[in-house]
Amino acid sequence: MQGYRMGRAMVLLLITAFCLQIVSGQTNEGGKGELLDVIVVDLSCTTNNSSDCEGFRPQHFIEYMGADWCEPCLAVEAQLENDPPEGAFIMKHHPSVKDSSYLGASEFRFTNILGLWGLPSVIIDGEGLLSGTSQIAELNSATSNRTSTSFYGITSIQLNESTLTWETNTSGTFAEIWTLKTVKHSNEGYNLTNLAVNQTHNNNGTVKVDTTGEFLVIMLHIDGPVDLEIQSDAFAHGGFDPIDEDDISYTEGDSEIRIPAFVFLVMLLLIMPAIYQHINQMKLTKESEEE
Repeated sequence: MQGYRMGRAMVLLLITAFCLQIVSGQTNEGGKGELLDVIVVDLSCTTNNSSDCEGFRPQHFIEYMGADWCEPCLAVEAQLENDPPEGAFIMKHHPSVKDSSYLGASEFRFTNILGLWGLPSVIIDGEGLLSGTSQIAELNSATSNRTSTSFYGITSIQLNESTLTWETNTSGTFAEIWTLKTVKHSNEGYNLTNLAVNQTHNNNGTVKVDTTGEFLVIMLHIDGPVDLEIQSDAFAHGGFDPIDEDDISYTEGDSEIRIPAFVFLVMLLLIMPAIYQHINQMKLTKESEEE
């Protein structure tokens, strides 16, 4: 009887171990990430020696995640171009390897930092999320309903040719410097403005940057994955804002999200014969002990 109970306990321990391994693989051991500050530099300042190289903080900072092959993204891009939120600066990303303008740093931010899985998606001030065309249609109202973000942390910046010097009064942070450029849409006849084409990571205050674009965006972060909050008004009031297959397209990396669960199921199936055999052996042992 004791051996039978030990066998069942061992089975439970095995299953628990696999579950814990999956959970730990998805846990942020370093804590939660956060966007603290955003400074935008108009790179035209490098040609006219303007003091504008000191940059400015936008009232709101919008990140758009899209792709040239994503049909629903066309409507979103038209919306961002023709009816952008007041006081917002919009930075665009192409995180999909299918795009000719793909940027690996955008994919890393999309997948590892923001934990996103579908296109199109919009991030407001580093913490609000709208996904799919129906939710993104609420962008103006979602942005206006937010109080102006109090970006802070960068105390000074200086751009000397391609060398950026920056200072912060906040410890435990690092800077991402993104170069934005106007790029022609690979399938349509229009240009995408403010598309991220280069990124530099820096935590010591001095770094060489790519100044061949139109803007630099300096983002001050606390490292780690970010918890995003859905900003859809319909979603917040109990209504589900559906993202139909026609309204959202998926990247090739979507399957990565399901890998931990898939691995667990495979491992569980692999050990099932051993578990079954062990349980039968315990039953036989129990019966022989009772005889």
